[in-house]
Amino acid sequence: KGAEMKKLILLSAILLSGCCTQMNYAKKLSSFIGQPEINLIATLGHPVSMYPTGAYKSLEYHDQSKFCLTNNQCELRWCTTQFFVKNGIVENFTFKGNYCCSFDY
Repeated sequence: KGAEMKKLILLSAILLSGCCTQMNYAKKLSSFIGQPEINLIATLGHPVSMYPTGAYKSLEYHDQSKFCLTNNQCELRWCTTQFFVKNGIVENFTFKGNYCCSFDY
């Protein structure tokens, strides 16, 4: 009975912690819009790449991890996030991947 109670408590904690969603990820990234580029770098670290894209400077971040289940089935989780900066201010972002999500924002 004690083991069942521990499982129930763990499951409840997971459910109450929320879900990892793209909407939460987009909300989190939106907080950088209008912020100086230096704030973005101070928060996320140096990007993997920076290059000009027309009137904007592109800052790219990559996140990748391997997630394995108990039966040794693994999947690669990845997300590429790109911020567009003009005159030192973050103006927009895009992201793509199979694991671009956040539990909160």
